[in-house]
Amino acid sequence: MKTLVKVGFAALAFTACTSGDGLMAQSPSAAEKQTVKKLSLSFRDGAFVVEGKAYKFPLSMKVLVSKFGEPDRQRRRAYIISTWDSLGLFAYQKTEDGPVLCLTIAFSELSYAFAPKTPFRGTFRYFDKEINARSTRQELDAAGLNQDDTLTTCHIGYWPGGEVVAEYIESLRELTINPDDDPEDG
Repeated sequence: MKTLVKVGFAALAFTACTSGDGLMAQSPSAAEKQTVKKLSLSFRDGAFVVEGKAYKFPLSMKVLVSKFGEPDRQRRRAYIISTWDSLGLFAYQKTEDGPVLCLTIAFSELSYAFAPKTPFRGTFRYFDKEINARSTRQELDAAGLNQDDTLTTCHIGYWPGGEVVAEYIESLRELTINPDDDPEDG
């Protein structure tokens, strides 16, 4: 399952971006822009840290809901994709009660139907390096997210339980925390 999750996510994101089937996120209204929350998130030593509290992978949706509130919407296809529009976050699950397979931070406006309506506006640290929408490729490399040899739009950092993938096309678009194994597959 390790390869399927990694390739599956990249293929899913790529297909949604390039399919031309009209999948577009709507621009946020003025009221929505005013309610954008600024979170402090980080990733360190295999743990996702929200406002100073660390959570090990695999994450449960209950943890995300307790920290972020109920998702604004869910899209059900091959995966359940839960989106927090005002936070700039979305997460993938196979089943309603299953673990979170990956968590994505949207640093810019994305054109997928399931993408958050507003980009992430908080702070994110990968180990000790801050990463934000203005991060350069050199800053991603310095943080340990190295440009992939085959997917030149991706910068990847590995940890004992998985990988962190940053998509960079002219600027940082999104960053995904992707555990290696799907616990549902045994």
